Amino acid sequence: MPTLDDTTTLQKTVAVAANDYLVISNTDAGGGSRIQQVPAALAVEGFTHAWVINYDNAELAAQSGSGTAEAITLLSFASDQFLKKARVMVTEAFTSSGSMSALSIDLGESGDSGDDNLVDAVNGLTINMEENTGSSLSSATGGLTSEPAGTLELTLDPTGVALNTLTAGQVVVLVSLTTITDYKDIVPAT
Repeated sequence: MPTLDDTTTLQKTVAVAANDYLVISNTDAGGGSRIQQVPAALAVEGFTHAWVINYDNAELAAQSGSGTAEAITLLSFASDQFLKKARVMVTEAFTSSGSMSALSIDLGESGDSGDDNLVDAVNGLTINMEENTGSSLSSATGGLTSEPAGTLELTLDPTGVALNTLTAGQVVVLVSLTTITDYKDIVPAT
């Protein structure tokens, strides 16, 4: 197994894929090793958190109301956190055993200006992505403010079917969340 001394002899690459892994030392990790694998998309593209929601997610499978939206809570905000960017990607188009004419996917904060204030109206029926299309991040001027007490939520809103009829589909959510207290004593004081 190579060590850090062998770095110059290791194979080089000209491209890093989002699903390649980088190795980090996680100081928050407990137990044995603090060395962990992190998807390159997080480190290279500047994101801190990622979630994958498949069509058979328990909350979606429990939603039997035709045309009824479902909000999935991803994260509860602490008072010293703020979002720098957010991205929603449909990595596999959603399909249904019924006649689904549309599926809107939104990312937002509970208790704020609606369920779409970060990323608004991503089309769940085709592979695509949106980043910072909501009012909270895209129109921010003069800096960002800390998040209100609340949660980060992903909402799927179908037209014509119930979410429990989904037969395929996947959405990936990436956010860059800064926790101010993580920066305390990040380097030796000068």
